[in-house]
Amino acid sequence: MPKVTYLLTNMVTGDEYIGVTADKMGLKQRCTHHKSRAKKGRHNHLKLYANINEYGWDNFTARVLCGGDDEEYLVWLMKPTLNDCWNGRKTPEHVKRAAAESHHKPVRCVETGEVYESITAAGKAAGVSAHAISNHLRGKTETSAGHHWKYA
Repeated sequence: MPKVTYLLTNMVTGDEYIGVTADKMGLKQRCTHHKSRAKKGRHNHLKLYANINEYGWDNFTARVLCGGDDEEYLVWLMKPTLNDCWNGRKTPEHVKRAAAESHHKPVRCVETGEVYESITAAGKAAGVSAHAISNHLRGKTETSAGHHWKYA
């Protein structure tokens, strides 16, 4: 199974955790691992597991954010409260600037010729996340929303 980056959200507190899995059984199996490890108090996701134990697994939702391993970028972008595995691993400033700037550049849908003011605007119009279009622009996917995209 290819890797996916996912989001766990505590529906009571709004706390979030971003992770990556390549589990052959998918996100459902990865969630089963988190639930089991939280009960045992094992592994290094201490904030996440303490949160699961305090509020209960039934108060969490899980969803795939994107295909591939974009955990570090999404942790930097979304700043989830339950990720504590990035100690000492910082995203370089030039990468942060490039990511922020890329979301404000105009993009064009190759098939329709329509130009959007930003990746975010294009994603909203196409019904996908800005990250999905960004992945395509960075060459990680063949298409996004069934289209090809280029910076305008």
